[in-house]
Amino acid sequence: MPIRGQLWYLTQGAGSDAGLSFINGDGSNPTPVVDNDPTLDLATPFPEDVALDTAAGLYFVLSTDGSGTNASILVGHVGSAAPPVAVETYD
Repeated sequence: MPIRGQLWYLTQGAGSDAGLSFINGDGSNPTPVVDNDPTLDLATPFPEDVALDTAAGLYFVLSTDGSGTNASILVGHVGSAAPPVAVETYD
């Protein structure tokens, strides 16, 4: 039986280099979900971690200033083109 699913991952860097994407379990269809071009949709160029709540259709991103401080937790809807929104900020 083939394994099915998706791997969701983050990249860091300036502009569209910082982004959230996924790839299907068979290696097909790398798909960007959201990136920082033209606006900082991930709050900073340093998104650090992603988690999924597939039952609720949500994804969560932890984004910091690059040194692990000034963090924000962002939440977005799986399948939506809208950028995630900050639900918690830690200074």
